Amino acid sequence: MFPLLSIKPLTSHFLERGLVTLAVLFLSAFQVTAQQPSGNQQQRGMGLAPATTEKRVALVIGNSRYEGSPLRNPVNDANLVSATLREMGFDVIARTDVNLREMQLAVREFSRKIHNGSIGLFYYAGHGMQSGGRNFLIPIGAQIEAEGDLVLEGLDLNSVLEQMGQAQNRLNIVILDACRNNPFARSFRGGSQGLAQVNAPAGTFIAYATAPGQTASDGKGQNGLYTQELMANMRSPGLPIEEVFKRVRAQVRQKSNGLQIPWDASSLEGSFSFVGGTSTAAAPPVATESFAPSQPATPPVSSRSVTVSLDLIESNFKSNLLDEVIKDGESFLASQPDHARANLLVAQSYFRKNQYREAMSYMEKAFLGGESISLPVKRHRKQLGLYDALEDGSINVTPRGLQMQFGSDTYKAQFAQIERLEAQADPVRGMLVYFKGAVVNKSGKTENKDYKLFAPTAVIVQTRDNMGNQIPVAICKGCESWTTEVVKFINRSKSSVPVQ
Repeated sequence: MFPLLSIKPLTSHFLERGLVTLAVLFLSAFQVTAQQPSGNQQQRGMGLAPATTEKRVALVIGNSRYEGSPLRNPVNDANLVSATLREMGFDVIARTDVNLREMQLAVREFSRKIHNGSIGLFYYAGHGMQSGGRNFLIPIGAQIEAEGDLVLEGLDLNSVLEQMGQAQNRLNIVILDACRNNPFARSFRGGSQGLAQVNAPAGTFIAYATAPGQTASDGKGQNGLYTQELMANMRSPGLPIEEVFKRVRAQVRQKSNGLQIPWDASSLEGSFSFVGGTSTAAAPPVATESFAPSQPATPPVSSRSVTVSLDLIESNFKSNLLDEVIKDGESFLASQPDHARANLLVAQSYFRKNQYREAMSYMEKAFLGGESISLPVKRHRKQLGLYDALEDGSINVTPRGLQMQFGSDTYKAQFAQIERLEAQADPVRGMLVYFKGAVVNKSGKTENKDYKLFAPTAVIVQTRDNMGNQIPVAICKGCESWTTEVVKFINRSKSSVPVQ
């Protein structure tokens, strides 16, 4: 494994994206017949013959020899991945310890090879840096002395994803394995560990070496823990992609003593396995009890609630399997209706599905049980009086009040200091949350603030002013349900007394 670098944004121009181990999988199924080696050993010369003649191309990059901040495992990880993929029938473009220009040329060669419909897989191991959600892969020889140097010295992850998307092939996989320390931290004003969350577009599977906002280990052996477990499980005949990453998550969690928990999100619409055949191997035993949150010893009232664990619900939520979370969560809550964490997971799943009314009863139980609630918002900003802008953020509802986060800006407001919080209709922009009250900024100073907060679906559209000039305007159509339900919940929370 290798360090992920992360720093706070300086401007609102940095777009949100995610890094650490990211696996983007554009839907389709490719399978190869296999003989699975025992343990983690590779059987050289024993290829895993593809089940179809469909061509597969992989670009594998591993960077270790950074000046001043070398890494132990990325080149070893890249070599392991290259060998494994070649056994699976991939045409592998392998690059290790490369500079920016060499990385760019490799991406171009890769994108051209997959343009004819080949399945594509991109794997990167090395330093990675995220600034306000915008992610960069750091080449060997990068000279980064200030935050603005990232766009000049790093490979923007979006450029790789865009190249793969333009190929319009039926299946693309991207795997990025990054960790925690930032060797450039002294050059910047501050930073936070982990990465920003990236949602899975339609037909994709996204996997991280560790959960967003958390950190991972570079590993003490020849290979990073996550890549080692991933390569072993990928070789299992007929094992569905979801099961591969569930096993990896359980094994990494156990072997790291709970310090590293892989995360994934899926919007797959069909089945997929890395290797063809019939899956007969049972899942390896993993001791998860020591990491599970403590729960009241309440007897279950149904046979299904016996088999549903909070760990499984958490795992499915991280994988964006929202229907599974709701189904299993409601079964779990049948025996423990006041379990705060389970209520929160069900509530957030309904919220992600835009079923706000269904979410609220669970959300209130979670809040009364001591959970803090995070709700996505967009802040309306009118810059220089000339044009509108939107900034992604969140409102965190805590027992004491609200905390609003927009990029590097953090504001806290006690419930007693909120003068006005209501849903308000705007004839042009649609429904919004109007907030007025005293807030404490990140410097600890109290400010009087007025905010217009949109639902996450707000967008900027082009319109014309009275002079006929085109200007961007923020609008939020179809936000009524989200806005009114959120305001009702926060207003109820103001008068609630959470259970301690």
